[in-house]
Amino acid sequence: MHSECFFDSCSSRNGAAMYIYSCECSIVQHRFCSHKCFAKSGQISFCQLKTSSTEYLNYVDESSVCGCGKLSKSDLFYSLCGKMRFSSNNISKNCASENAAFFIATSNFQNLNYSTIESNNASNYRMILLNWGVKYNIENSNILKNFQAKSDFGVISIYGRLTLNECAILDDNGNGKTFYIHEDSYVTVKNSFYDDLTSNFIEIMIDNCMRASKYNSLSYYDSYLCVALHPINIKNINLSNNIKCSMKDFYGRDFIRKLLYEFVVLICK
Repeated sequence: MHSECFFDSCSSRNGAAMYIYSCECSIVQHRFCSHKCFAKSGQISFCQLKTSSTEYLNYVDESSVCGCGKLSKSDLFYSLCGKMRFSSNNISKNCASENAAFFIATSNFQNLNYSTIESNNASNYRMILLNWGVKYNIENSNILKNFQAKSDFGVISIYGRLTLNECAILDDNGNGKTFYIHEDSYVTVKNSFYDDLTSNFIEIMIDNCMRASKYNSLSYYDSYLCVALHPINIKNINLSNNIKCSMKDFYGRDFIRKLLYEFVVLICK
C-alpha cells in the first residue's frame, strides 16, 4: 500500500508511481497525487496481479491524477487481475495514445464510483477499456469533455456488461462517441444526464435519463496534498432538470474535506 504520497515529474519504463508484475499480492493506492508523470505503459500505475481471486485487492481510492502522460505512450492506469475498485478519484487533463484513463481487465470487478474523468486526450482511442466480458458498473461519476483523435472505438470500450447509474456523461467527443460496445456486450444507462450516446453492434438500454446540453466550464478546488490552479467554477449549466452539485450520500464520510482536487459531481435527482 502507498498512501498520502505525491508523485511529481516521475518517469519509468512501466508505472511511474507503481509497478507490480505477476505477483500474488494486494495493492491499495490511496490518497495520492500525481502530476506530470509518464511511462511507456501504465503511465501512472502498472499493476498486474497473478490472479483475480478476491484474496488479492487491486484498489485505487481517493486520489488525483492531473496533467500526466504522453500522447505517444499507452494506459494511464494499467490494471490487470485482482479484486478491483476505483473510488473517489479525479482523472483529469491527462493524455495517452490509448486508454487515457483506465485499462481494466479482471473477472472480479467491484466498482468505479464517485469519480471524475474529465478533459483527457487519446491520440488514438479510448479513455477506458473494460475487458474480459464480465459485469462492470460506474456510479455517481462524471465523464466529461474527453477527446479521442483517430479512432471510432469510443470514449468507453466494453467487452462485457456495463451499467452506468446517476452519472453525468457530457461533451465527450472526437472520432466516435461515448460507447463502443463489442459483440455479445451491452450497456445500460440509468438515472443520468447524457448527450451523444452511441453504440456499435447492439442497442443501448436507457432508463429514466435526461438529455442535457453541454456544460461550459469546470475547474478545481485546492484540497489536502494538492494545490489547484483554479477554484471550482461551473458556469452556465443549462439542464432541463434540477442538478444536485454534491456527492450523493458522500459528505458524511470523514475524509471528504481531504479529497484531492475535490470535484463537483453532477447527479440528477
